Amino acid sequence: DFQYNDSGGWPGRADGKGGTMEVLNTRGDYNDDDNWRGSSEYGGSPGTVGTGPVPDVVVNEVLSEPLPGGLDAIELLNTTGSPIDVGGWLLSNSSSNYRKFQIPDGPQSTIPAGGYRVFNETDFNPSGGASI
Repeated sequence: DFQYNDSGGWPGRADGKGGTMEVLNTRGDYNDDDNWRGSSEYGGSPGTVGTGPVPDVVVNEVLSEPLPGGLDAIELLNTTGSPIDVGGWLLSNSSSNYRKFQIPDGPQSTIPAGGYRVFNETDFNPSGGASI
């Protein structure tokens, strides 16, 4: 038996935001919020072992509220020595809607080894309406 919470150090994504809680050490203290993490998989990993954090692709830079005429943008960095296809991955700036933008499949979805891929408003907000 153990008790968990939906505040403090407990994983926030497991509180109805697209994730599940994953125990880090099955022999550890289940009442300790430091012994838990939120799942990396969207929708969680109920009943299975999750993949854990995936540090291969990281958000390297974010440009929000640029100077007039500029575009909001996000830059992803591939930290590995191999290309990574991010087609189908999700980007969002909202904890209430993780599915705001899905990176399209195709040749532009592969980030080369040690390389970058920038998405700007023309990618994730082509209508020019309210930004994501």
